[in-house]
Order: sequence, then structure tokens, then C-alpha cells
Amino acid sequence: VLGEVNAELESGSKKLKEKLRQEEDTEEEAFEEFSST
Repeated sequence: VLGEVNAELESGSKKLKEKLRQEEDTEEEAFEEFSST
């Protein structure tokens, strides 16, 4: 049971990291567009 919980936690943290990375990318793109004007 503990192994299953750890696997779920790992997959959840991976999804969170990917989501954060995607949000950072969109923020950087928006900032670049804002700076270019």
C-alpha cells in the first residue's frame, strides 16, 4: 500500500512541476511580447 501511495505522490508532483513549468513559459512569452512594444 505504501508503494502505491508513493507512486501516486510522485506522479502528482511530476504533474505539478510540469504545470508550473508551463505557467512559467507562458509568463515569459507574455513578458517578451510586453517588452518588445
